[in-house]
Amino acid sequence: MGNKLVLPDQIMEEKCLRTLILVYSPRTKIIEDNVLRKLSHLRVLVLSGTSIKRIPDCIGDLLQLRYLDLHETNIYEIPESIGRLANLQTLNLWNCQYLHRLPKSITMLHSLRCLDIENVPLTHVPKGIGKLMDLNHLEGFVVGHNDPTNKLHEKGCDLKELQALSKLRCLTIYRLERTLTGVSEEEEEENKEDNRDKDEGQEVTWNEKEFQAVEKVCDELSPPSSLEDLIFQRFPGRQFPGWLMSTSLDKSFPNLAYLRIWYLKSCTELPPLGMLPLLKHLDITGGEAIKTIGPEFLGRNLPGASAFPKLEYLEFYGMPNWEEWSVWGMEENGQGPHLKLFPNLKTCKIIDCPKLRALPEGLSHATNLKELYLERTHDLREITNLRLNYKLEVKDNTMLNRISNLSMKYLKVEDCPNLEYVENLDRLQQLVLICPRQMKQLPQWLSTLIQQRQSIPSAQWSFRKLELQCNIVLLKSCLEGNENWHIIQQIPDVIIQTYSRKKYIRYSKHPPMYDAKV
Repeated sequence: MGNKLVLPDQIMEEKCLRTLILVYSPRTKIIEDNVLRKLSHLRVLVLSGTSIKRIPDCIGDLLQLRYLDLHETNIYEIPESIGRLANLQTLNLWNCQYLHRLPKSITMLHSLRCLDIENVPLTHVPKGIGKLMDLNHLEGFVVGHNDPTNKLHEKGCDLKELQALSKLRCLTIYRLERTLTGVSEEEEEENKEDNRDKDEGQEVTWNEKEFQAVEKVCDELSPPSSLEDLIFQRFPGRQFPGWLMSTSLDKSFPNLAYLRIWYLKSCTELPPLGMLPLLKHLDITGGEAIKTIGPEFLGRNLPGASAFPKLEYLEFYGMPNWEEWSVWGMEENGQGPHLKLFPNLKTCKIIDCPKLRALPEGLSHATNLKELYLERTHDLREITNLRLNYKLEVKDNTMLNRISNLSMKYLKVEDCPNLEYVENLDRLQQLVLICPRQMKQLPQWLSTLIQQRQSIPSAQWSFRKLELQCNIVLLKSCLEGNENWHIIQQIPDVIIQTYSRKKYIRYSKHPPMYDAKV
């Protein structure tokens, strides 16, 4: 009884239950046939986070079932009877680590709208998925077949089937290397070990035939124009497929709002994404071969038009060889300073891009920019002349020397040992400073920042709060009467702490307060 799903007798007798949700119950391992047979009116069945290994064949008798969620279960088999669920709209199998095969009958679920097979170790997706014309959300699609024995002679679904899914709004694709065609048996045998390494996620070197085959097949793929959310990751080719590099990208994907480009080891140039009319969220991660991002990133826009007109969130992460980011240089095509850039951009993050030397001049045209985060951009020397409305955070930027002519209210500086100039921050209200552990003196720029404000009447002085984390030596120098006290007492609200937060100084001008634990 302890590991079986048991429902109260009253529910079982009335046979009217519409929704059954059982989540994160690891003791539940078995759901018996008689339970499902007595719940014939179920519309929603959620068993996520349980230890259930199989679903009874009579699941196919729940003809009114619309939502089936088995994510993070121990299920290893889905019965073929699932194909009778004519009204099923959502099937969630996310993170089912023991499931290696989907039933062929899944291609009969003509009402299916959402299929999530992300992080499921499937050998293949059954051929015929392209018949599910109402499918609008497909995550974890794997290309081809990966069972070397394949005793049942099943065929895996290929990319061409996706072309029929005209209602797709969200799509993630994996195992693009399985698109290889025209490889002889001898070559296949030679590459068997390499392919095994690829499936295990190990570092391998692609040969010329593999590059050409993957690029050719992906060029032929034509995702539907209805796409709203696209994750394009671990593409092994050296250049993006033609449908992403198209000069008519705005017409190909008029509805695309969320785009994530992840871990493209060999691509050297980004698509003209600035043309996408509704793109709101853009995340580019792991572009190892990219050295420059130039005006081609904006696309071909007419004078007076906007590049990235709806973009609100932009992130670059883990691009170790990226050195230059420029946005001008296409005046011959009518672009240049007359083009509106990032008119709705609110948040920009650049993380782990150690060779980037400068932010583009065009970023100053992002008039609605609220938050800018720069972390481990070691070659970046200055951050100046941006219309930054709220927050700037800089962390572990080794060569950063200057922060100036900005209008943000909040500044956080962490481990920037070469920062010398922080000036002309007229709207600054709050400063958070996390000093390098070896620093024993307050940075000179902090004293200068305070001195610049001495000529301003206190009623007009916006800088109100300082939060400082430092070592015990520097903290003691800020105690009342010590060498840095004259700086601290000019700031209305101050909190100074050691990294452990066990030692501190708290000071306030209005109302007057001084508290120290050292």
